[in-house]
Formats: sequence, C-alpha cells, structure tokens
Amino acid sequence: MARPAKAMKKKPDRAVRKILAERGLASEVARACKVSRQAIDYWDRVPPRHAQKVSKIIEMPLHWIRPDIFPKP
Repeated sequence: MARPAKAMKKKPDRAVRKILAERGLASEVARACKVSRQAIDYWDRVPPRHAQKVSKIIEMPLHWIRPDIFPKP
C-alpha cells in the first residue's frame, strides 16, 4: 500500500519571515496574539485577526502584512 503524500508547507510571506528572523520577535508576537510560539512557525501568512497586533510590533503597515485584505492607502 502506498504512503500518503506529505502536505507541502507554503513558503512564509515576508511578514512571517521578518518575525521569524529577528531574535525574540516571534515570542513577542505569540504573547500579543495569545498563541504559542510554535504556532508562529506554522503561519505561512499572518492571520487576519492578528494583523493589527503584528503591524504594531514589527512596525510595518497593514497593507504590507496582508495586502489581500488591507489595500494600500
């Protein structure tokens, strides 16, 4: 019997890459969003419900974090 194919994880977007690249930033985001630090590792993009908190923490505008939801002003 054949093994099921592994699910391919999408490459994180630039906001998640920034969060993961800076030391301690993922822990700060996790605390603010009330999720585990490990949950951040599974994000391929910032969930919409956390976008505003992440925007304040990483000091980037919402349209940079989620351009599909928040259009550029």
